[in-house]
Amino acid sequence: MRLIKIAVIISVIVFFIVWKKYFAPTLEEEVFRDASPLEFHGKVDSVYRDERNHNAKYVILSNGYKYGVYADWEDYIDLNDSLSKTKGDLKVRVFKKDGRRLILDYKKLTKHLNRAWWQR
Repeated sequence: MRLIKIAVIISVIVFFIVWKKYFAPTLEEEVFRDASPLEFHGKVDSVYRDERNHNAKYVILSNGYKYGVYADWEDYIDLNDSLSKTKGDLKVRVFKKDGRRLILDYKKLTKHLNRAWWQR
């Protein structure tokens, strides 16, 4: 009976590893799938942290759109900046209140996210 339990556990672990390696979408694919259909344009009216969601930073635009900011991008988006993202595009354009323009690129973001934590 004990050998059967061990065999089942090992089988489940092997199945998970094979599925994750060959069939599960990569982190890059997931981010692109989620980011591509997004479309928003507006001025950042408020900024807050959601304690129930790992203290993630969110901004609310002038049109009421709520955008969750990736941790790597938090320092680049401030109150009164304007954000613009077109559907199908993987870039968020940030128009700073001092006139500067920044481009936050999901492709560059995923390269950083794909690295293991010990390589950062």
